[in-house]
Amino acid sequence: MLLTGSWDLSTEQIGLISGSADTEPTWLLYGAGVKDGVNASTTSATFASASFDMTFEGQTETQVITMFANASRGEANYSNNPTYLTYGQERLTLTSSAVFEENAERTIKNTVSSSFEGYDSPFERQVYVSRIAVYDKNKNLIGVATLSSPVLKKEAQDLTFKIKLDI
Repeated sequence: MLLTGSWDLSTEQIGLISGSADTEPTWLLYGAGVKDGVNASTTSATFASASFDMTFEGQTETQVITMFANASRGEANYSNNPTYLTYGQERLTLTSSAVFEENAERTIKNTVSSSFEGYDSPFERQVYVSRIAVYDKNKNLIGVATLSSPVLKKEAQDLTFKIKLDI
């Protein structure tokens, strides 16, 4: 909103400035009395009757579709982030033109923190959800919702995300 113009809005004299005589209202004085110490006790009695009215024309109806994404217990507990696995492990056991075998002994990095120095908390499977993929009924990717900040999901937890999309 942009307020311009310094001309008088009306000829009525109203107390809008602390410690001064009544003045004619202008856009320069818009918001008088909002956290500036100006009130009916510091100005004239007409301050209480001072008000500006602002109306807008036009209205926009925006249709919104709401979707819920469920991450049930025991689901969505794997990350594609390379730091999710313990550093220094071999990724592949065997690879050739006929075989591609991943290392079944790879371990997940323990990201559970402890309050005590020098003590490692027991391993607990957990991930940070930062994006949610939206698929149609034919399992085609139709969109990706990105969270403003990642949400921690532990294996024993159920999470439901509410996604709103303006259409």
